[in-house]
Amino acid sequence: MRDTNTLELAIALREAIRARTGMAPFLVASRVHRRHLDLNRDRSESGANLGEPQLELWRSYHESIEEAARAALRLGKGRALLIDLHGHGHDHGLIELGFAISAERLRAATPLEEEAWVRGQGSLGARLDSLGLASVPSPTRPAPLAGQAYFNGGYTVRRHRGAGLRSIQIELPPHPRRLAAPQRQELVDGLADAIVGIVRDEFVLPGQNGDPGSTRELIWWGPGPDPWQAARPRSLERWAEEWPHAVTVFGVPVLFSRWVGPAHQRQVVDRIRRSWDRNADGVVDDLGSLHRLRRQGELLLVVERSNRPGSEADVPQPSWANPRILCWDQVQAWLDELETEGEPGN
Repeated sequence: MRDTNTLELAIALREAIRARTGMAPFLVASRVHRRHLDLNRDRSESGANLGEPQLELWRSYHESIEEAARAALRLGKGRALLIDLHGHGHDHGLIELGFAISAERLRAATPLEEEAWVRGQGSLGARLDSLGLASVPSPTRPAPLAGQAYFNGGYTVRRHRGAGLRSIQIELPPHPRRLAAPQRQELVDGLADAIVGIVRDEFVLPGQNGDPGSTRELIWWGPGPDPWQAARPRSLERWAEEWPHAVTVFGVPVLFSRWVGPAHQRQVVDRIRRSWDRNADGVVDDLGSLHRLRRQGELLLVVERSNRPGSEADVPQPSWANPRILCWDQVQAWLDELETEGEPGN
């Protein structure tokens, strides 16, 4: 059962992080079974008699991680987090967090050099524990018990770290991985909340882009029909002639007509961002409301005047989008209406 459904979980986790922040982490994955090639080992240990195709795959995998890490470090202003996601077959049911520190060292009486990072109150283990996902190490379980199976981090997290890049191996227990996708979502949501929290508090969560660019160049990652399914890239080019400027705010596309000037564009984007992230921490406050908008394919078309030429009948209506035309000064009223709809009893 090792690594069963971990690729599906990684995709679902990426989408859960995208839903919370409007941005998706880089994802590097392989479908090669480890009995053919173990990518989480040094090249010399990955398997006997490796041929050139296997060596090329090994190199490509780790070079892809390095490329993603460089991009993440740029976005994170010199700091980034790498998560190496796996599944274990141990019977204790815990999530194992590997920091390249042995179980013996974790059990030793002397404090760790990075005690707070590994098992302090703000550590990943502490955050997972608080969400009902029992983990080790954490403040509750500082170390694996003597004789308890534990993966402390393989080649990937040992190779890809340093110079602002931190890495953690996450080993998920068998039971939640065996569940069907809808039942696995509780695990995914907990992982996403914990990871987003630690990135927000310990790293730099890349800010929302507030400067609209070209609609022709913007790709909207529209969500799949279910939360655990991969987002699908959608081109907005069909709207580009009449709404040439566009930006996404927490994953919702906002397109502006040519008559909406830069000042009003920024005002609209700022209003939307403040409404959905009132404490300005880069994470959506009301995930449920935004989920509904994104899954309905909500797409805002902002005009300068409500009596613009043309009508909604002129607006492209693909099956995956739900275009809504608003005058720039009507956006706040629309946001207030959304907030009212999301209140209990409505």
